Amino acid sequence: MWWKKAGGSKIYDSSEEIPAPDVDRSLRLFMFEACHYCKRVFSALEKLQMSVEMADVRKDTAVRQELYSLTGRTQVPCLIIDDVPLFESEDICAWLEAYAARGTQTS
Repeated sequence: MWWKKAGGSKIYDSSEEIPAPDVDRSLRLFMFEACHYCKRVFSALEKLQMSVEMADVRKDTAVRQELYSLTGRTQVPCLIIDDVPLFESEDICAWLEAYAARGTQTS
């Protein structure tokens, strides 16, 4: 299913293949600190001793607009993996665990 933004251009294909956690990837987490689901991802990152670039959608309206422009949604947490969005905290945590298991630390 394609998500569309105003004007009808396609932004996000929910069936788009999520990049495998088998090589170094560019990672960016769209989040806000008080979000219960984001806290689940923060805990996973801490447990895995990983750090990723974070973009707080509540502190900066431009960041929120960027998330919407990338995905057609403002849902957090959203992990951008090499320009492909991954939503849902449990899915993000599972992906991060697999990524960390291959021995890669991202900053």
